[in-house]
Amino acid sequence: MSQPNSIPNLPDPARIRAVVFDLDGTLYDQRTLRRKMALRLVIQVLRFRMGATELKIIRQFRKEREKHPGYSSAQLDAEQYQWCAEALGIAPNQVKTCIEQWMYRFPLKLLRSTRYPNAELFLHALHACGIKRIIYSDYPVEAKMNALQLPSDGQFCSTTAPLHQLKPSKTNLDTICQLLNCLPEECLYVGDRDDTDGQGARSAGMPFILVDTHEARKGIFYKKLTEPFNLTHEG
Repeated sequence: MSQPNSIPNLPDPARIRAVVFDLDGTLYDQRTLRRKMALRLVIQVLRFRMGATELKIIRQFRKEREKHPGYSSAQLDAEQYQWCAEALGIAPNQVKTCIEQWMYRFPLKLLRSTRYPNAELFLHALHACGIKRIIYSDYPVEAKMNALQLPSDGQFCSTTAPLHQLKPSKTNLDTICQLLNCLPEECLYVGDRDDTDGQGARSAGMPFILVDTHEARKGIFYKKLTEPFNLTHEG
């Protein structure tokens, strides 16, 4: 019988060799980050460091990415900027420069303050159990993980080698498993979107846990997720 504080669908921790984490909205509170970002972007507009063109590029870039779920191409990293450029009638380099500045670099100083409580506790518990901690995102990972000050054992971005496919993607998860030398059923996928993270995990035959963002903001979600792994390690 499951305990009241148990995590639904959690497989036996003793059988898990790796945990694959989505990043945005999974290890930090994306809603809070967006609120903070919105305020700071308004300030940048008022200071004339950012204009309507940049805001339009950001909105269009996100919209174009949402139009291409599961899209695969060896040139995906370049094509994502091309989609937006064609829609707005501007140069791809202008899109890339804007996105790198305002979506990739500008939020970094805010990330640590939006990290979910006890996410680090869970990551340390996995390390103590000898379980690999893998970060897998549709967006660049390394700078965000450094800003979050969270440890990992491997990082993958969908738009670059060796993946080159947007979520949801069975192929990406198969590739990650091959590189880890483990089976999909020996991995646990933790993500905040069932339509991308969950769908990809199910297609690959990988157990999936959907983040309860309400509990995650209170520190409850990752505390509950940590307990079974601590018990397994102590046993």
